Amino acid sequence: MTGNGHSGDGRRPGDGVSDAVRTGWMVFVALAALTIVEYIVAVAVDANLPVIAIIAVAKAAFIVYYFMHVVRAWRREAGH
Repeated sequence: MTGNGHSGDGRRPGDGVSDAVRTGWMVFVALAALTIVEYIVAVAVDANLPVIAIIAVAKAAFIVYYFMHVVRAWRREAGH
């Protein structure tokens, strides 16, 4: 246990869910919501290609950022 009262693994004392798991669920919900919006736009809007493209780019950004960990590729290693 570190001196700040945290266990060091992203969890708060007494909290059974880590920040990473919580963030993962938030990304999952965001992707699901964007998929639903994308479907509604595809069905309801006549000139839907620009809107669907924007939604697809947003979904791709979530996937690349969170699941593929691309941000880590540009971070400097500690001690290097």
